[in-house]
Amino acid sequence: GLTIVVSIDRIAVPAPPPPPTTPTLSVTKILAFGDSLTYGSHSSRHFFLVERDHVTYPTHLASLLKARYSNQTITVINAGLPGELAVFARARLESVIDANAPDLVLLLEGTNDVNAGLTPSQIGAGLNVLVQAAVGKRVKVRIATLTPIGLAYDSTGDTSRVIEAVNVQIGTIAATQPIGAPVDLYATINRDPSLLAADGLHPTDAGYMAIANAFVDAIVLAFHTLK
Repeated sequence: GLTIVVSIDRIAVPAPPPPPTTPTLSVTKILAFGDSLTYGSHSSRHFFLVERDHVTYPTHLASLLKARYSNQTITVINAGLPGELAVFARARLESVIDANAPDLVLLLEGTNDVNAGLTPSQIGAGLNVLVQAAVGKRVKVRIATLTPIGLAYDSTGDTSRVIEAVNVQIGTIAATQPIGAPVDLYATINRDPSLLAADGLHPTDAGYMAIANAFVDAIVLAFHTLK
């Protein structure tokens, strides 16, 4: 009879797909440090909101990060103190860092210094001291530009000019310290006047959410990894 021999060479078997990657953050404990804009003061309720609630940017920030990085435990600590001046804040910042051991400090401070009549160079020096204090404790830092002031608070425009000059100082600090680019909250709020409350100083609810989103973008850009 006829014998047929069939030779079968190696058959290529597709490789199994790689396991899905999990988005993670290299920072999980975040300290939001600042004045009433961090604390959550809201002019439509009281000039200083005694009981912080959902309007605060740290609360929004925590919710946004927890939704994006659900496999991690993300903590955002609200260390806002209404009325605080940056030039007097070093001791409190160091104390709060020591008490909480954060991975990252978000610094939004200096508006009260402007309102107190300090010069841009004085305010810049005070902010630089705060950044150095956090970096000296081996904590990562992201500094924000000061938010704009509305006409209701600054009818002459003089305060706005000082804020813009302080923001130039903040850019210099970020360029000379190991902290990355500033989080440009001035631009975030300035593009939509409705994000400022009636007092021309504090954000609206939507303004606080916009601030939180700006910080989320900065945090993801700097600290997002895949595992």
